[in-house]
Amino acid sequence: MRKPIIVLAFLLLFFLFGCITEKTIDAPVNEFILLTTTEDFDNDGSIDIKNYIFKPIIIDVEQNLIMQKAISIAQVETSLNIKSIKNYTDSDISNLESLIFQFDNERTDMENICRDAFGINKIIGNSCESPEVCANLCITAQCKKYSYVHELIGYWIYDFSQNSRAMDEDIRNVKNSIITLKNVPENEKKRIMQKLNAIIDRTNIMNTNLLFNNNVFGICKQISYNNNKIISMLDIMGQYERQPIAYIYVTNLKFTFGSKDYGELKITDNIPKSLIPSLRNITLSHGSTFNKNTNQITWPVITFNLYPKYVLSYSFRTMQNIDENIAMNWPTSNAYLKTISVEKNQLIGYAIEISKQIYLYSKGLGYYPALAIIGMFWDIVIFTFILCGKIGLNVMRAIFASGGIKNNIIKSFGNAIPHTKRYFVIAIFLFVVGFGLFFNTIPVSEDVFEYKKISKHLTTDLFGSFSVISFFLALHIFCMLFVNEFKGMVIGRRYYEKVLNLSPRANRLRFNALKEQIDVLKERIIASKNINVSEEKEALISIPLERIEELLERFGSEWEVKELIEKHAKQAEIAIANIDEKTNIIKEYWPTWNNEITKKLAEHGGFAFIAMSDIPSRWRVWAANKFIAEHEGEGIYIDAEGIKKTVVPTVAISGIDLLKKLASRNMIFGGIIMSKGNIHYAYSIVGNQTLEAILSWRISNYAKTLGEKVFNSDYKNITIYGTKNIIVFIKEQNKEGAIFAQTEKISDVLAEFQETLKKLYI
Repeated sequence: MRKPIIVLAFLLLFFLFGCITEKTIDAPVNEFILLTTTEDFDNDGSIDIKNYIFKPIIIDVEQNLIMQKAISIAQVETSLNIKSIKNYTDSDISNLESLIFQFDNERTDMENICRDAFGINKIIGNSCESPEVCANLCITAQCKKYSYVHELIGYWIYDFSQNSRAMDEDIRNVKNSIITLKNVPENEKKRIMQKLNAIIDRTNIMNTNLLFNNNVFGICKQISYNNNKIISMLDIMGQYERQPIAYIYVTNLKFTFGSKDYGELKITDNIPKSLIPSLRNITLSHGSTFNKNTNQITWPVITFNLYPKYVLSYSFRTMQNIDENIAMNWPTSNAYLKTISVEKNQLIGYAIEISKQIYLYSKGLGYYPALAIIGMFWDIVIFTFILCGKIGLNVMRAIFASGGIKNNIIKSFGNAIPHTKRYFVIAIFLFVVGFGLFFNTIPVSEDVFEYKKISKHLTTDLFGSFSVISFFLALHIFCMLFVNEFKGMVIGRRYYEKVLNLSPRANRLRFNALKEQIDVLKERIIASKNINVSEEKEALISIPLERIEELLERFGSEWEVKELIEKHAKQAEIAIANIDEKTNIIKEYWPTWNNEITKKLAEHGGFAFIAMSDIPSRWRVWAANKFIAEHEGEGIYIDAEGIKKTVVPTVAISGIDLLKKLASRNMIFGGIIMSKGNIHYAYSIVGNQTLEAILSWRISNYAKTLGEKVFNSDYKNITIYGTKNIIVFIKEQNKEGAIFAQTEKISDVLAEFQETLKKLYI
């Protein structure tokens, strides 16, 4: 098992040498603003959201790996300074009701469009209770485009759902309060104004969602909340002043990958130092972490050959307002890149160039046959590397161990292939199948061979895929046969020794030798008197002679026959050796062992196997079983600890026999025997045996209870008198008995019953 692992490790080291590159991004200290956009959703003349899109940064030219950062900033929290409250007329209340209902209907319609896109429409009943659940619900065409960031999509859908629910609650609260607003205290009116102000803030939070951002996902359009209606409601209710106190910064990093090489990307982003003093909280996703000491956000490693694109994001709140200077000095993300590309290995790169040349010379046969020829070339390359690895390993073994360099090199070539003619016929058959499939393939016109296009052609043409497999297997067999002949020419006759040893004649000779061993085993078993040879008999019975004879007649089963014969020949050899050893023990050692066991049982009544100090450990269980067989009926047995002898209590009479005996002598007409609250024996010749037993058991229990509660002790004897008959209860240790008899006969039977009850074993 160790040899294949070592060879595999050697190949991995060889193929990966020079294939791994590591680099850290070499980019400007600060991001460069490429585009700035603003949004004013409520058309009130003030900016609701400001977006900064920074210039893309090329992390790696060869891998076509590009990163681009974007930031959305919005005012999401304001303080409402209420200066005065107006007196409301019926017309004011009516206007307030109309405005809030209009706002709610408009925003509900727009949000439902987004819910449909996210797969969480309330009408369908889809419940978005966590980011994981939200991500699983989003199976729409819009969401499927971003399956590579499944978790991030779920997070932002959940964010949308939570904010929408919070807005539902605020609007419901306002609607319910407006009806009675005219007659409520001033504090209640101020509370409603605060709720309206919170609705405006929430609309800005909703629109910072990356699912609305066309530069990131754009699964749904940003919602144009008509906040002018909310402002109109505030104007009706009183005089006020709104002051911004918190802003949200939503940062996202987009990556595009243009390479199929395996790669790992580690990203760390920095929050500008000017925002740190006013930083209030930070929201992370994608398993990212925030280091308060360095003000850095770090994400887990991205394996970028799995995705064509990728997105990372985080957000935080701060009291710092929207400032152009902050965006202009936003620090660049740190990126560490590790890639693995086998083409960068010089020998592999050279082999790839040879593959392209092979294609140029063989493309006239067709794309799929040429593909199979390239596969054959790589088959030879891999075989050569494996053979070199085996030779190197065996040479090292010869140097540091033993066996000679020549012998170890020969071992590296393995064994010769039997039945070469059969393999040749199979290869011809595969060629015919391959050509049959090839004539049904879709024509492929490729002047230059590219590995990246192989999967495209094979997945779109089923006949092409199977024709390549058939051609390759046929060529692989031909190569295998050629290599077999090459090994034979290099090594000579020694290479074919094992194949010659697998001929039907060689197996027939092995089979005859096995039958001779079986005859010897049978003789040993017959001659083994007073010896337990059950295991050896099982070994003899399990040898499948008929099966082996069938296989001997079947063409091509030489390997199977050889392994089967050798397995059972070894089994017969071990069985014969065991019988011989047991016979020798019986003659020389058994008398001594028998005396030792007899003596220890007499002294101790039982002992552990480890106490058989004069008997070898592997024969102790066998000796114990033999001793038990020779002393059958003496109560000797084996348990997990060792060998023991049962001590059987001597009982003159059983409980039921006692009752029957007394009844047969006409001394009693019934009775019961109990132990530990259970009825063991009951007998009656005049009444209902079951009823008498149950009633007696209940009387016994009542007597115990009475003794414990009143007299502080258990009962010893109870006597119940009738007109002619009597019932006597007697207790002896853990046994209880009751007898039903005539009054004049009780004195004759009571002493005998009590004495026998003591001796009963229950």
